[in-house]
Amino acid sequence: MNQTLLSRPFRSFSRPQPALSAEIFSRLRETHLQMVFDFARRRLPTCDDAEDATAETFSAAFSSFVRCPKDEARHRAWLLGIVRRKVADLHRKRYRRSRQETLCDVLQETPNSAPSPETLALRAEDALQLRRAVLSLTPDQRDALLLKYTDGLSVAEIAEVLSKSEAAVTSLLHRARTAVFTRTAYHFLPEEPS
Repeated sequence: MNQTLLSRPFRSFSRPQPALSAEIFSRLRETHLQMVFDFARRRLPTCDDAEDATAETFSAAFSSFVRCPKDEARHRAWLLGIVRRKVADLHRKRYRRSRQETLCDVLQETPNSAPSPETLALRAEDALQLRRAVLSLTPDQRDALLLKYTDGLSVAEIAEVLSKSEAAVTSLLHRARTAVFTRTAYHFLPEEPS
């Protein structure tokens, strides 16, 4: 073994953490709190779980603030990457038994007028079919699809959140859309006349 390495004094390989401005972190939290909570809420069955994931996200963000991108435009993707891992941790800890209970209302709708019971039943059936199709996707396909269409992220932002290239994300999105269409076409498309 190299003796020069052993004779050197020990030094930490982690970067020293600069003095964190409470104002900067507070502004980061205020700006992105609702977005982080919404992301967790759509993926977890209860508000309590989403609140836990949100709290753990900002705790982890505070602990690793030295890794926070300097560019404010990238803060959103950085936080979504953290909350995505926290949601996955909660699923591993608590919700292994039933994948169908883990995805909350993908389609959120606030009707202007009270729909008829038949309309409500049809909407519920549509939502169930769509939910089943989304749940049948691979985790990466599901995350890419939800990040794109429920969180409104660009392909570049999704790539950063998922730690993948933009080409890989584009491919994931294409495969996810194709799979959802294939699994739901019989339900949503009218039957062809014979």
